[in-house]
Amino acid sequence: MPLLETNLYRTIQDDMFDAAAYRIWGRETMARELIDANPDYADVVFFPAGVDLTVPNAEVQASVSTLPGWVTNG
Repeated sequence: MPLLETNLYRTIQDDMFDAAAYRIWGRETMARELIDANPDYADVVFFPAGVDLTVPNAEVQASVSTLPGWVTNG
C-alpha cells in the first residue's frame, strides 16, 4: 500500500477513493472518511499517479457481517 507517512497516501494511476480506502483500511466502505479528509479532491473519480491524500485517523469497527462464521456462531 502506498502509505507515505501515518497520515498520507500516494495515489496510483486510476486510483479511486474506494480502492484507496480498501488499501488503507481493508474496507471500501471507508471511502467517505477519505473524501471528507480531502475536500479539494471530492469531485475526482480517477486519480492520476502521485496525488498525496490525507488519511484521517479513522477507527475501523468490525461488524458481525464482517466477522468469520466461527466467531459469530459460538
